[in-house]
Amino acid sequence: MTFEDFKPAFDKVAKAGYPCTTHAGEHFGPDTILDAIEKLPVSRIGHGVRISEDESAVKEIIKKGIVLEICPGSNVSLGVYKNYSEHPFPYLRNCGCKVTLNSDDPPFFHTNIGKEYENAHTNFGLSIDNLLDITRTAINAAFIKDDEKKRLQAKVDSWKKSG
Repeated sequence: MTFEDFKPAFDKVAKAGYPCTTHAGEHFGPDTILDAIEKLPVSRIGHGVRISEDESAVKEIIKKGIVLEICPGSNVSLGVYKNYSEHPFPYLRNCGCKVTLNSDDPPFFHTNIGKEYENAHTNFGLSIDNLLDITRTAINAAFIKDDEKKRLQAKVDSWKKSG
């Protein structure tokens, strides 16, 4: 199956006013991500880490404002990358990609969102402020109402001020 096969369903959902996401670019290269964003009305890509293999593709997702839902723990567990030092999360973030941290399938990968943030701090050298910025990106990309986004952003800001 290709993304083209799913286009009618995605278009119907988008036309009804619902935002869309899809998985692409974890086990297959950047072409799958470009194909997804060309054919489907998506604002987020689940995984998407292999976009890092093509600089022009990275520029394209930045230009389109596509958010990458990255799951470093599962990427390492599945052997997409041998270890965290090979993982492109820091590169993608530093290039200006909108990135979020995610836990993928917590029971299967023995992780949770807290562990993913801790691993990003430990393995990628991200500061608390960096992690809060990633959290803000996740909130802005969430498929929730704007008033809920504002409420959550205020909680992050409040936590930072108390911190």
